[in-house]
Amino acid sequence: MVWGSIVLIMTTMLTTTPPELLKIFRLPFSCWFLSSLFLSSIVYAISYKLGVRSSVLSVILLSFLSILLPGNEFIKYFIPFFGIGLIFAQKDLINHILKWPYIIIFGCVIVAFYLLFWSREFYVYCTPNPSLYDLRSIKWVAYFARILFGTSISVWFMFFIRKLDVRVTWLKKFLIQLSHNSLGIYVIHYSCFTMIKDSLQIHICSYDIVIVVAMFLLTLMVIFIMNVVIRFLRANGITKMLFLGEM
Repeated sequence: MVWGSIVLIMTTMLTTTPPELLKIFRLPFSCWFLSSLFLSSIVYAISYKLGVRSSVLSVILLSFLSILLPGNEFIKYFIPFFGIGLIFAQKDLINHILKWPYIIIFGCVIVAFYLLFWSREFYVYCTPNPSLYDLRSIKWVAYFARILFGTSISVWFMFFIRKLDVRVTWLKKFLIQLSHNSLGIYVIHYSCFTMIKDSLQIHICSYDIVIVVAMFLLTLMVIFIMNVVIRFLRANGITKMLFLGEM
């Protein structure tokens, strides 16, 4: 709501349009990743309080129940991944360090399967999640493909990073800081994007290596700036609470 108020004030000043107070509440729900994370955590907490103590059973049960709901595409998308994350956290997966040959083979297998079987239609933006009211096979195939590939790539990435941070101390410190600031980075950059998107348009006519490198460098610069802003906001107790949600 705090960042929504800032966006409302700034967009009113930049565009000279009448303010819409509902935008204060709209911003948190426009950040679908944040709102989905929030709702999924509540759903799994309720499931635990109701006596479902098995994470595997919770994933199956809550994923099935979410499919029964019409709409709520991003919640349906998020619930299985949230539960799978809980399962791996209970198994303490991050502290299992594989040898490099296993990590390399695992990565090659994932890439091979990705190149052979992944389709653009599997993206949640292209193909909605299935429901019991719509039994088209493409939706079910896309749903399970997203879970399978998303989980496999995430697990491989955790093994890879864990292996690196054992040997590279500065990388470990960087990743810890980045994860500690991830919520702030997400909300602040989304708020800034919302404020400038109507007045700033970039037309890319090609996708050559120059554009890729430029976007990569721009991303690093934005992340660096956001980290500086977060450090500044965290220095004061009031700004830390209002802008970062930290007590």
